[in-house]
Amino acid sequence: MNSNIKSRQIDSLDKKFQALCEKVLQQLTLAEEILRKNRQDDLYEKVNQIEADIDLLENGIRVDVVTLILYAPKATELRKLITYQDITNFLEAVGDLLVDMIFHPIKKINTNLPEFNYFQVTLEKMLAHVKKMISDAIFSFCYEDSEIAYKIIEEDDLIDDMFNDLSENIILLFQDLSLNEQELLNTVNINNIAYIIEQIGDIATNIAEASIYMIEGTDIRHQLSKKK
Repeated sequence: MNSNIKSRQIDSLDKKFQALCEKVLQQLTLAEEILRKNRQDDLYEKVNQIEADIDLLENGIRVDVVTLILYAPKATELRKLITYQDITNFLEAVGDLLVDMIFHPIKKINTNLPEFNYFQVTLEKMLAHVKKMISDAIFSFCYEDSEIAYKIIEEDDLIDDMFNDLSENIILLFQDLSLNEQELLNTVNINNIAYIIEQIGDIATNIAEASIYMIEGTDIRHQLSKKK
């Protein structure tokens, strides 16, 4: 490949990837705002627009990666291109999870009922934490910082613990009560929101692992699964 053409292609890939990262972080910020306020039609419109932007960027990144791979890059370049695609897939999955969370469990919750207020603080803490995990994971890849990536992997246990505690508290709080339909719907959706946030935490860990692979050339996924 002509060096100028290759340089332009890499620049195109970098710009699309940076834009994708920004869009996913914007979506996380919107999710935080909707979780606090709920039923804001203008925010739901923004969510749909960002999701459309994410899909376009994901397709563009895939084309750029395939184009660059066709020109037989060196081993380190190939590893980085593969990681670009892997992380793009992970970020697109975060976008999908956020849209599902915003338009289903969050939108169906009656925020005026006391059980939502009881768990809202925990949900907001979980969401803020996974947002930081995603942001740090992106940073670890862009700046090739494996130390941050390893810290993210350790932090995933905290999100798991918060999810498990919330699920247990739902059972303890309501096991002896007679709930109406909306109250039951609230409890189910609160747990669904927490589960989706926990999944986003898992994806942040996947991004961190992909960053480590790109930086160190080591696939640590199987090592971690053995430890677990």
